[in-house]
Amino acid sequence: YFPIWSRGHLKSTVARRLVIVDALISFAFKQPAYILYVSRNKEMVKKHSLSIETLLGSAQIKKYCPQLSTVKKNTQGHDKGWQATFLNTLADVIFHFGSLDEGLAGGNVDDIRPTLILPDDIDGREESNSVKSESRFNKLTGEVLPMRQHNTITFWAQNLINRYSTMYRVQSGQVDVLTNRKPTLPIPAC
Repeated sequence: YFPIWSRGHLKSTVARRLVIVDALISFAFKQPAYILYVSRNKEMVKKHSLSIETLLGSAQIKKYCPQLSTVKKNTQGHDKGWQATFLNTLADVIFHFGSLDEGLAGGNVDDIRPTLILPDDIDGREESNSVKSESRFNKLTGEVLPMRQHNTITFWAQNLINRYSTMYRVQSGQVDVLTNRKPTLPIPAC
């Protein structure tokens, strides 16, 4: 899904809740899930991962699906991962957070590849030139998107920023990336 929402239209709020809903649905149907949440830099990754960790720790999640807020353990009883950028839950749902500035090749845990990829805030306003935008575009298309498995959902939570931005290039058809998408008309800022 390729919504083009301007600032103030809750794109990150919707995106964060979308991953929780995807996790709940996967758990309900007894399907493992690997949610890859991608941002442009460490600071954005930290912001999004802390928000999702807060949602996972909420009273509602603990009441209706406590497995989603509980760390998965191995057969020896050791944690299989609950860090700032990687949450492996008892519900067989993995939340992996990463940045395009650092790179993200090889997303595969216990033979599960990403089932949902969510690029959120991958383009930044500081990119007045195309150098950083080109680097992020190459990492997204060369490292992140190839990690998908069949039927992986991609939900793009990003503003159209400038003509060098990754979202603009994909949305305008300048590149053949995510061509089988459900675009929306841009929602302009008020």
